[in-house]
Amino acid sequence: MECDFYVGNRQELITWCCEIHVQQRYQEAIAAELEQMADISLIKHLRQMLEASRLLMTEGIDGPNAQANVHIIDALFTDLVAYATYYAWDLPLQADGSGELALDVQERGLLRADNSSNAAMLFVIDEQRLALCRTREADHQARHPHQPIDRASDGG
Repeated sequence: MECDFYVGNRQELITWCCEIHVQQRYQEAIAAELEQMADISLIKHLRQMLEASRLLMTEGIDGPNAQANVHIIDALFTDLVAYATYYAWDLPLQADGSGELALDVQERGLLRADNSSNAAMLFVIDEQRLALCRTREADHQARHPHQPIDRASDGG
């Protein structure tokens, strides 16, 4: 699986994802994108991410609802990192190239609880290295604008 690799402290990145100003910026950006979006599954996913962001801002990462929905909070963190790296936000990560992800890397999400589908995937290689795999068609088109999407390999 083709991924972009990053170096940075996982715990510092979790803290960054929880910052109010980061969540506010994310909410504003996603709300603006939703106004122009037609893909129903992506709209549903992003609305769920907005709901998770509001929950995180309301009660924090240690709140009872956030803890009960840790997989959704983790999916939010993955989406936030994917969005922020794509749009070159200032975050505590450094790009470290791209390439194939080893098949033995299994832990997904900064909290190691992300099980979302049809979204970006963030793999924890170790406490200092992450791999971000962009799996949406739009992401593929952004990375390879002159290459057609291979529907046989993406289940489409």
